Amino acid sequence: MEDLNKIYKDLSHFDPHMRQNAVIQLGKYFEDESSRKKLTDEEKSNILTKILSRLEPSETSIEVKARTVRILSQIAKFSKENEIEQIFKKVITYIVIDDAVGKDIYVTCIKTILGTAPASCCKMIGKAI
Repeated sequence: MEDLNKIYKDLSHFDPHMRQNAVIQLGKYFEDESSRKKLTDEEKSNILTKILSRLEPSETSIEVKARTVRILSQIAKFSKENEIEQIFKKVITYIVIDDAVGKDIYVTCIKTILGTAPASCCKMIGKAI
């Protein structure tokens, strides 16, 4: 796996392809079981926050946002309830912004995660929504 600091730096690169690749690399930390087990809860939260940053309204690339949604839906399968809650709360804040562009991407993010989240998360998801 690549160095996290380099990946974090690539997340703010001017080239959207670099940002997109950084999101993919961060997603691999969750998808790979051995890598996921090596991470502390704080590191997981940090990675998740960095991935979520690519959904912010300031992200200008629709491709980066779309890739981020796909990565979030994939890592939701391996995430704990508090991590899924973190995703939902952040994405919902973007949905309720009146002049947010690309709300469909945020709704798609929630929809795809709902399809992959464990049933034990239903109560928390309902509260977040």
